[in-house]
Amino acid sequence: MEFPNDADGDALKRMAQSGFDFTKESDVDFNIDFDHWPVSEAEYKYIKGLYPDCKFYESEGNGYACFQMRGLVTYKFVTSIQKMVSDEVRKVGGICESWGVLQG
Repeated sequence: MEFPNDADGDALKRMAQSGFDFTKESDVDFNIDFDHWPVSEAEYKYIKGLYPDCKFYESEGNGYACFQMRGLVTYKFVTSIQKMVSDEVRKVGGICESWGVLQG
């Protein structure tokens, strides 16, 4: 498999090298980072309205939100979700630029 030369392509390449099965749907964790922390109650409610199962985490003075989407792990899937989410959360200072899959 060939992957684009960027962070998402590099992650997919590492997954392929470790034997990841791209033919099966997987739960993909997507992270939302914020340009400020903590988020306000209104921002929290806005994010939860978009992604009801989203969880918020404190991390060394910063924080982030995480939610899962299930699908075939492809470059198009992860990049289109990141773009869609970033467009939705930009108005509350959020951006979605990272994702991961628990490999077992």
